[in-house]
Amino acid sequence: MAEDNPDASIESIAKKVPSVTPKLIEQVLEKYGDPASSETGSPSSDVSKPTAADDYPTESDLSESQRKVLHAIYQNPEASQRELAEDIGVSAATVSNRANSIRGFDWSDRKAFVEAVLDIETASPEQNAKSMFDRNSENSLVFHELEERVSALEEQRENRNGQQEQETTFSDTELVHKMVHACIQYEEISDDEERRILALFIE
Repeated sequence: MAEDNPDASIESIAKKVPSVTPKLIEQVLEKYGDPASSETGSPSSDVSKPTAADDYPTESDLSESQRKVLHAIYQNPEASQRELAEDIGVSAATVSNRANSIRGFDWSDRKAFVEAVLDIETASPEQNAKSMFDRNSENSLVFHELEERVSALEEQRENRNGQQEQETTFSDTELVHKMVHACIQYEEISDDEERRILALFIE
């Protein structure tokens, strides 16, 4: 009855229950507790609710393929799945499957997700400048190497063309015969020069 009427006084409760005195009611309430004074057991506001970040995996929890996708997103967070696929050499469907297989990943919030999950230190402006210089130097070396290879290929092609022209000239036996005959019949050519000419055709 006290629970049904938490605001009622002890005297009013005693009047509603026959043979019960206010003193007895007071003793019962002291022993078993007053229902009006008990709390309903609401959750404490001091207990922090779990945030979305608490449900994120750590980088060590991810597979190598999943880490590649997240690193690609970190490098270019505005890229589409197709562009990311080209960067890491897979299909767009593979990028989607790998990303969605990561616990807590949301494509619309991918930038914040990768920054929270990946163990990446923020580089200073000096480090960024050095990294850009290193990439430019590496690109220059690659370009120089390509130039050397192209030059070597052009030289080989020229040598082959010259050799083919020479082979074409001496492959015509009738023409060679006429050339040898003309040289021998030419009176101003000495015997030594004739032998040298014949040796040239024979070789």
